[in-house]
Amino acid sequence: MLVLLFLMMMAPAAIGSNDPAAKKIMDQVAKHYQSMKGFELQFQYEINLEKKKEGPFAGQLFSKGNKFKLVLPELDLYCDGLAQYAHLKKNNEIQISQPDETDNRYHPTSLSTIHQSGHFEYRILEKVNSKSKPLTVVEFKPNNRDDSVFKIKLFISESNKQIEKVQWYEKTGKTTTVTFLKTTVAPKLADQLFKPDLNQLKGVHVEDLRME
Repeated sequence: MLVLLFLMMMAPAAIGSNDPAAKKIMDQVAKHYQSMKGFELQFQYEINLEKKKEGPFAGQLFSKGNKFKLVLPELDLYCDGLAQYAHLKKNNEIQISQPDETDNRYHPTSLSTIHQSGHFEYRILEKVNSKSKPLTVVEFKPNNRDDSVFKIKLFISESNKQIEKVQWYEKTGKTTTVTFLKTTVAPKLADQLFKPDLNQLKGVHVEDLRME
């Protein structure tokens, strides 16, 4: 499961320790994603650990309000706002659990508001160009120095305030990079998209992990 546990574990940030220019940009990014209401996202991700590289792998995200569907090569993750459904494709199994706000590693709406959590020191690191597109790089460092992730970078388009790329750096030497390839506004996504259709998944084993 792709979980950002450090979002739950970190201590509050010190007041006044953050870059006001970075906050201004992040506020604009948050406003942008909130204004879309619903969207479809095509992305790719890769993992680097020392000399070993995995990926890039393709992924897709559908989002509307507090509902989403995340499509990965070995996992489909659904959330209808009331429950979360993890379809483990190799095991032909669906695990049902309570919605978990930390399970949003690939969700740009969640990334757009991490500066509001009080768990990070953040600043504008640099300005770069990618395919002739000017980007602002905002660097986040967790206040809990014991956390396994020691740095996050968001690459933000200066023209439309969308997140173009995000990188997570872990103390193990592992780096995860997610590149957002195409975002399409889609406010009328059907609610049934955010819950698996068991009639279409013949023979799937369903395990309900929710507490009574």
